This record gives sequence, C-alpha cells and structure tokens, in this order.
Amino acid sequence: MHYTYATQQKNSKFTYHTTTINNKYVRNYIETTLTQEKSKTHLYGIYATNHKQYIENNTKIHHKAPSTQSNQLYKGIAKGKAIFNGNIYVHKSAEKTQATQNHHAWLLTPQATIKTRPQLEIHTQDVLCTHGATISQPKETLIFYLQTRGIPKTLAHNIIVQAFLTQLLEKNTYSQELQKKLYKLLNKHSK
Repeated sequence: MHYTYATQQKNSKFTYHTTTINNKYVRNYIETTLTQEKSKTHLYGIYATNHKQYIENNTKIHHKAPSTQSNQLYKGIAKGKAIFNGNIYVHKSAEKTQATQNHHAWLLTPQATIKTRPQLEIHTQDVLCTHGATISQPKETLIFYLQTRGIPKTLAHNIIVQAFLTQLLEKNTYSQELQKKLYKLLNKHSK
C-alpha cells in the first residue's frame, strides 16, 4: 500500500506521477487538498497488470478555495485485475474551480477485469468540471493496418499499446534511459 497526501497553499503547483508495473498486489492512494486560491494539482498514472496481478489506484482531490485547478489522467493495460477510484470534491467555497478527471484502459485478455469509478461531487456553482472513463480492447483494425504495411502482428500490437500510453510517459520527467526501460516493461506486459 502506498499513500501520498498533499496540502496546497496559494499559487502552489503539485504534480504527481504514478507508474505501477511488476507488482502482485498494489494499492495507491493519493489525496490532495487545495486550501487557497490559484493552487493547481496534476495527477498522472500508468499501470500494467499481468494475469495474477491486482492494481488499485485511488485519488481524491478536495477543492476548498476559489479559482483552483486539478487535472487527473490515468491509463492502464490489463491482463489481470485493476480498479480506478477517482473523486473530485468541490466544496461550497470553491467557486470558479476547473477540474478534469479521465481514466482510460485496455483489456488485453478475456480474463482481464477493470473497474472504474470516476466521481464528481460539486457543492457550488460557477465551476467547470468534467470526468470520463473508457474501458476497451486495442482496435484490431489498427493492428491489421500495421500488418498490411509489413509489420508483424506482435510488433504492431506493441506499437499500438505504446501509442496509447505515450501521452502519459511524455508528461513525466523520466530520463531517456528510464523511459526506454519503461517502454520495454510495458511491451513485455502487453504481449
């Protein structure tokens, strides 16, 4: 179990990246409280599960002051089990809050399961808040298209998975060497 908590002051910026690969049972909890104006939170997460793995990502963001911002983006690939629970709570005092929450995941085997619960609780007016979630499988038409260009099926599959996760890997400040290792691990999990 991994727990991170942050309290933010005026004009502060908190950015947190979670990458979860190669663990049998993992629970990540990230909670932030934006207590003063113009504070910003960015939460990004990537996960990959094998057949016997379980990964759970839990996020909670409290907007307690006006003119605060938050952005959550989580993506995952699963052969095992995964859960995403995300909560954005906009308090009565938090007018002009801007908050987005997205979770997108791919099931790589028929046995894989992913549960997602994006939640918004808004107790004021004059806010711009959105949330969304998708769970699907890699598009076979994309893999087929790459195959028609002479790319073997396994490599085509890896390219599609990398493209799906690249948005988040590029947001991170990992060294190029670490990014290469992550791509290698993610390719291993996507086969």
